[in-house]
Amino acid sequence: MTDNVIKSEDLNNKEEKPVKKAAPKKAAAPKKEAKVVETVQGDNVIIVFECGASYTSQDVTFTRDNPIQEVPAEIANRLLELENFRIANPFEIEDFLKNKED
Repeated sequence: MTDNVIKSEDLNNKEEKPVKKAAPKKAAAPKKEAKVVETVQGDNVIIVFECGASYTSQDVTFTRDNPIQEVPAEIANRLLELENFRIANPFEIEDFLKNKED
């Protein structure tokens, strides 16, 4: 029965195990440089708003109902630095231009 009794001597004589250190944090990946590809004649670029409820900046407003906009290249460069914007693919451009004509 004495095997189950813990004495203060036992607590003081315990070998302390080294504390594990947390792994060092990885450095954030460098942001990709935004490359604007001319997708429309002139200095405009067709940008797709991929996620979020809406985004408004200067004269440009993106919503879930209207996620594709043609914007000036300097605004496009700034938007492409954000994670929720990308350049439209050829199918989206074609669809955008068809709807724009209507």
